[in-house]
Amino acid sequence: MKTGNRRKPRLFNGLAITTALMVKRVFSMPRKNLQKFINFI
Repeated sequence: MKTGNRRKPRLFNGLAITTALMVKRVFSMPRKNLQKFINFI
C-alpha cells in the first residue's frame, strides 16, 4: 500500500514546456534544478 501525498499531476501547455527547455539550455541547468526553478515560478 502506498502512503503519502496523492495529488493530481500538473499539466503544462506546449509553450510552458518549450520555455522551460530554453531556460535549461541557456543557463545549463540540470533537470532537478530546472524543476525547482519552474515550481518556484
